[in-house]
Amino acid sequence: MLNENIRKYRKECGLSQEEMAVKLHVVRQTISKWETNLSVPDADMLVEIAKVLQVSVEQLLDYSGKDSLALDTELARLNEELAKHIKEERRLQLYHQKRNLILYLLIATLTIALVVKNTFLSIGLILLCVLASLWVLYRNLALLASQTSSPSKQQFHALKLSLLFSLCLILFIVGFVCLEKLGMVGKESEFCFAVGIVIVVMLFLGYISPKLPYTRFVGLRLPWTVCDEDTWYFAHRIIALITVPSIMLMITGLLMFADKEKVLLIGLFS
Repeated sequence: MLNENIRKYRKECGLSQEEMAVKLHVVRQTISKWETNLSVPDADMLVEIAKVLQVSVEQLLDYSGKDSLALDTELARLNEELAKHIKEERRLQLYHQKRNLILYLLIATLTIALVVKNTFLSIGLILLCVLASLWVLYRNLALLASQTSSPSKQQFHALKLSLLFSLCLILFIVGFVCLEKLGMVGKESEFCFAVGIVIVVMLFLGYISPKLPYTRFVGLRLPWTVCDEDTWYFAHRIIALITVPSIMLMITGLLMFADKEKVLLIGLFS
């Protein structure tokens, strides 16, 4: 194997990883990745490695007794493997960039809610941050979802539908809060709105849960569901089954008990 040969000939030359890295104008971590088979050098770098280690390219590739055509084939394979590694590293780097951007926007949202005292200014800035995070998530949905699973066309549609529902829900709530702050909504209307929102959210979750793909960004983010795909799907099927009974129990409780806000809170967290 190439990685074993690089390590063997480096030690025969009495070079450390740092010394070899200096001669090749790369960092020590690159040498370490070559020797642990986490990445492979391209064809041009193979020639330079052979010069530094004072061996032929054929010896590095264990092709000393084979024809040049086989050597060209092996070099082409190594270049293809290197291209795949580079593509995957760039994809992973982009994944972390987008995830961190969404996280920073959410942190900014919490900061604005705590710092800005003007109600309408706070609502406007929070809405801007939330919309920006949803836009980033929507634009990079395939990238973020592919890190944990390979969603089908229907599952990908379910993810988009979840984002669209979240957007509509946020806009609707912000609009209602603005009306409430302007004194255009009474106490009874506010409670009816809260009940309606809870029921709509519960119905949507019951509908969308079994359709979602296994991902760490949408759905139940519990330690025992995020880390296991089978448990994740099982938990979401349970949500779909208990949604309608939970709504019926909540409505019954609202009709029977005087403390309606507590019943609504229990229904929300159920």
